Amino acid sequence: MLELKPGATISGFEILSVRFLEEFQAKGIWSRHIRTGCQVYHLQTEEQDNLFAFAFKTPPKDSTGVAHILEHSVLCGSQNFPVKDPFLLLLKGSMHTYLNALTFPDKTVYPGSSQVEKDFYNLMQVYGDAVFFPLLRKEAFLQEGHRREIREDGRIEATGVVFNEMKGNYSSHDSIAAEWAYRSLFEDSPYAHDSGGEPEAILDLTYEEFVQFHRTYYHPSNCYVFFFGNLPTENHLAFLETNFLSRFEGNKGERVLTVPSVHPMPRWQSPRRVVKAYPAGEGETLERGASVTLNWLLGTVTDPFHVVSFEVLTEVLLGHAGSPLQKALIESGLGEDLSPATGLETEALEVAFSVGLRGTSPQKEKAIEELVFTVLGNLVSQGIDREFIEGALRRVEFRNREVKAGAAFGMRLMRRALRGWIHGEPPERTLEFQKWMEVLKETVQKDPRYFEGLIERYFIQNSHRTTLVVVPDPDLERKMQEAIRNRLEQEYGSLTPAERK
Repeated sequence: MLELKPGATISGFEILSVRFLEEFQAKGIWSRHIRTGCQVYHLQTEEQDNLFAFAFKTPPKDSTGVAHILEHSVLCGSQNFPVKDPFLLLLKGSMHTYLNALTFPDKTVYPGSSQVEKDFYNLMQVYGDAVFFPLLRKEAFLQEGHRREIREDGRIEATGVVFNEMKGNYSSHDSIAAEWAYRSLFEDSPYAHDSGGEPEAILDLTYEEFVQFHRTYYHPSNCYVFFFGNLPTENHLAFLETNFLSRFEGNKGERVLTVPSVHPMPRWQSPRRVVKAYPAGEGETLERGASVTLNWLLGTVTDPFHVVSFEVLTEVLLGHAGSPLQKALIESGLGEDLSPATGLETEALEVAFSVGLRGTSPQKEKAIEELVFTVLGNLVSQGIDREFIEGALRRVEFRNREVKAGAAFGMRLMRRALRGWIHGEPPERTLEFQKWMEVLKETVQKDPRYFEGLIERYFIQNSHRTTLVVVPDPDLERKMQEAIRNRLEQEYGSLTPAERK
């Protein structure tokens, strides 16, 4: 095994940093491919269950779900593996311990893992070829994205894997509440869109736009490759160069991508109210089928001390049945249960916090708002019970320090590293936890009212917040279906007989 040092060059990669991370008993090796700009981070441990992940920054420009459809489609055949569905073949024939593809609000990730070295590299061979050199046949787009079909009765309908999946997603109260708790805090931002796709918007996506999205986003200069496990870093780098990056001939890393920039939101001067509907099911009435959540934008996820502080504060407020905010909401009788959106969101550039109730009525909106602010105000004026803070610190520290074996632990660390990495920070910055927890404990010791100050600044005085009311609409499903059907019939009516055939 070679001793890699910063500044060294190996297989076309420059080693940017090498650091021992004590909390993981691992060495973090960060490198960049000189010609294409592809970045690689290997958390080298004693773990035999090795994991890789190809990640691309894919903030959406609209809600057509192109990132989601592409996530499905690149795994439908590539240059070296031109079969219809290599993903299913891998699921059946590989000794993988994890294999998936994931679309997030601003990134798309393709992870896989195996305890067998040969199998690990076979998986990476197929996945790397898929993401960099997919065939992107129009048939794959029609299958995974959307297409039109003529039924036996002569009526036209839309279908497609992602289209149908998102129709189901937009039929669920919990999905809509969770989606809009975050999206409601943004405007003129990639996060204002649904990276998964809204059903009607999905129908706007053309095959040409789909192919162009891949050309723009799935380039090595926009790729972040994460490794976890005990295989040698130099083997990984040589494999990437030989099998994928060497095929990008003539690219000197100067390609300018048109990936949308993601910036922190300009802060609002006053809170906003947002109302969204969901298709009402049996027994879901306006009096008992609504949810009300309060949502705040808190700051960037690239500040790990900030994130750890709010992880602990969230535990203080909502961590168990006796936590002040959870206890007050549940015992108020204003709703049946906490909203599914309740908690901290850390998967995008800015952290958001949501809290509220479901199984309630829109008429109780003001009462829920007043209750939340009364509890928060009392915590500031009367102080937080020290036992709550000490207990929250212990629980959050235990959860984050607990070292678990296998790919699941590697996946958790990958997501933490990508928080800051795709936004220009070194991967260790948001990967590390313990150093920031120690800073937090020292801060709380010096300033016993630190968490009260966070509540005052980021909740009570923070005008960048929304009140989201999600209400049942018994006619919504019919209206959605009619809108799609009318659109499809207009499309069909404009076709020539030959085009219809």
